[in-house]
Amino acid sequence: MKKLLISIFTASLFISSLWAQRPDDAIIGTHNYIQLPMAPLPKEYKAFLLEANSQWDDPYRKDKIYSEFFMAGFEKKKSGETQFKVVFEEYPFKTGSAQEEIKAEKIKQDGIEKTINTYGYSFTIQYRCRVEMFDANNEMFYSNAWDENGKLSTKFYNNRDQAFSEYKKLRDNTRDQALTSCLNRASADINSKYGYPSYTYSVMLYKIKPKKFEYANHDEAFALIQSNFNIIGSNENAIEEARVKFAPAIEKWNEELKQGNPSDKKARIDADVMCATYHNLAMTNYLLKDYAAAIDFMNKSIALMPNFRGAKKYKEYYEEMKLRADANK
Repeated sequence: MKKLLISIFTASLFISSLWAQRPDDAIIGTHNYIQLPMAPLPKEYKAFLLEANSQWDDPYRKDKIYSEFFMAGFEKKKSGETQFKVVFEEYPFKTGSAQEEIKAEKIKQDGIEKTINTYGYSFTIQYRCRVEMFDANNEMFYSNAWDENGKLSTKFYNNRDQAFSEYKKLRDNTRDQALTSCLNRASADINSKYGYPSYTYSVMLYKIKPKKFEYANHDEAFALIQSNFNIIGSNENAIEEARVKFAPAIEKWNEELKQGNPSDKKARIDADVMCATYHNLAMTNYLLKDYAAAIDFMNKSIALMPNFRGAKKYKEYYEEMKLRADANK
């Protein structure tokens, strides 16, 4: 009887899978866009004065700061007329004393097993950089600091002198890497708040792979977005032209949703197909910069299937884009 029940259950799963539709994802292109700042500066701010201060008074490190620090959308100057100022302060890079570590290892040599000592070194690092920003009236409006602290270790070597040499290389390389890391972290934070960095976003839509039913409307909607994507893919501001081209696709997907039956796995528009359609509508509205509509469609998808293929991550991204758009109105 138990075997019979298992057979019936397995057969029912197989039959259900014959009916179930499978959404397949497809990248239709890349969307190039300028990310808006969370805290936009006054529109008359076009250029900034960069002051690089290194407490080592090291010309190489100052040059590195001048060359690698950036604010997207603003001109960087060492002198001349500017509207605001950025001060990058580098504090001394400190290391603790080198600690020798000895580890016994068993090796075979000429068929004989013996124990040898291997050598390594560990040391601690402490480093900080700070950035302050001042407006046209020399009032500070931004201040933040980044630390690079921790303990580093070399590999173990048979030769003590080689181990010490590798320690010195690691120490010197880490000194440069610490500045690079702080520059990257500072630029990322400041550009997120005030800059206009360029980004490329992979646009993914779902196609429905049929097992029982036809999905002509879905296929036609997908093809419409794909064939007209170039309008907005390379020009994020061609909203009205794209809206006209995308409108029939949006209409077709919405018509399909009206036939949705999420409680029936055998339905033509089951829960999976509905969530895939919500995703497509959200992505299309995102391209049209209607972030509120994109969020609304993702909420519907999450309410139906909370764990559907990264829906929560998409929603978080659309919410951030809406916050940035609202901050720049």
